[in-house]
Amino acid sequence: MRSVSPEIDPSKTTGSWQTEAEPAHAFDQLVESLGGLFRVYKEVPGRFQHFRPSQDLQTARIDRILVPTDKLKESGWTLGPVGVEIKASGTKLGPPLCQLIDYSHASWNLLGTWMVPEWYFLWPAHKFYGPLQSILAGQRCGGVHRDPYGQLIFHSSSILAKLNPDYVDVRPGNANHGAKRGSR
Repeated sequence: MRSVSPEIDPSKTTGSWQTEAEPAHAFDQLVESLGGLFRVYKEVPGRFQHFRPSQDLQTARIDRILVPTDKLKESGWTLGPVGVEIKASGTKLGPPLCQLIDYSHASWNLLGTWMVPEWYFLWPAHKFYGPLQSILAGQRCGGVHRDPYGQLIFHSSSILAKLNPDYVDVRPGNANHGAKRGSR
């Protein structure tokens, strides 16, 4: 049986990081290199807003919440604050994507203020395809990765933003998921 590289396997996170700390460090450096487009909050505690009667109340912790600065908002960023969950390379996508969907039903405590991001992303993850892509877009979840040109790319069913220190390409129209009507 031939081994498939996690860099090209669409069922796994991408890159070549062995532990969760490695992609977290790389992500932090990449966001910092963007020149102040986000305020970054690490290991943010939260609590779930919806639960089933038989469920125990649980708390949550998301790896990063990125709050856009005025500079990014003036460039067209309309996604508001976003949550980012970080996993090691080669991690099967199922559990972390379920985690993102669960997190979309939580609120997060940023310096004493509770907030709910509109979007959640998995780092490092390339584009999703097929039914998974549609499900994630409807849940306002996606992936974020670094392309070969050094851009930080946020995507769901389409590219939402490409960011690098010299260039901001925000595509606000691509964030309008879930407005379809009738037969699909």
